[in-house]
Order: sequence, then C-alpha cells, then structure tokens
Amino acid sequence: MKKSGKRSSPRFFILITSDAHKTLRSSLSAYQLALQRLKDGTWGFNERTKNRKAIEKGDRVIVYASGQRENGMTFVGTARVATPPRPLATKERMSAFKSGGQVGEIYAYYANLEKVDVFNTPVPIRQLISQLSFIKEPNAKWWALPLVGGSLAITERDFYMLCTQSKTVGKN
Repeated sequence: MKKSGKRSSPRFFILITSDAHKTLRSSLSAYQLALQRLKDGTWGFNERTKNRKAIEKGDRVIVYASGQRENGMTFVGTARVATPPRPLATKERMSAFKSGGQVGEIYAYYANLEKVDVFNTPVPIRQLISQLSFIKEPNAKWWALPLVGGSLAITERDFYMLCTQSKTVGKN
C-alpha cells in the first residue's frame, strides 16, 4: 500500500512513560519523567517503540505516566508533534546524553513537541477505563495491556474526552 502524501487531519496517540526508566542521575518516577520530557519539548523513541513510524508532524499526543509511584497511572499533559521521530547520529545522541538531554537517557529517535499543555491536576485513568475505547475489558485483570509498548494510537473521541477530564479533575 502506497502512502498518498500528506494526511489532511492529525492522528492521536498516547505517549507512555514508566517508573522503570533509569538515568545517569537517578531513577525517576514515570510522572517526573513525563513532566521533564514535556518541559524539554522532546520525546525519545527506541527502534521498537510502537507507532514510532506512524507518528507525524501535526499529530496530537497525550502523555500517560504509568507506574505505581508519584501520580502513577495518570494522564499529565498534551502536545502537538512538531517533527516526527527522526534518527539521531551517534554524535548527536552522545551530545544529548552528556548535556542531560532527556534527563540523561539515550534514544535512537527523537520527536520535537510544540503547544505543550501540562495539566494542573493529573487525570487518573482508573476512573475513566469504562469510557475509553482502547480498553476492551475494563473489569479484566489485564485492562492496562494496551498501554504497553511506549505509545498507543487512540481515537479523536478518546483524546478529547481525556482533555476535557483535565479541566474537571480537582474541581469536584
């Protein structure tokens, strides 16, 4: 199947962090790592990160901090993809690593983000699992399985529902 050039509308993705990330400086919680990446306006991808090749300029992303530590299992912010994930030369990767880019992590690919919006209050996923179309069995033990792999393509409806929740969480 051939690509037909530019897409007319953006797609929507969840970018996922976990407590398992270790850096030169420390072991950050998924939440701390997500905030750092949003602040930096860059997102690192590995060769096998799901959807790495599908993410394009203009796509919208919402960031999910998995894990059990501080603000784990919450959505923390949104952004627009400014540049799709692109490979970095070894020299660029080492320069970013030494300067603390991506909090001292090394990734083979980076995407730049723009129009970053960090939620004032993180949005817990547990209260929303029955409303999210990508969670097929909300009562199952393994309901979070779709959130494994670094990213997940989602519907526009799910994206905007989560954004709306960010405006209402904490106001009850």
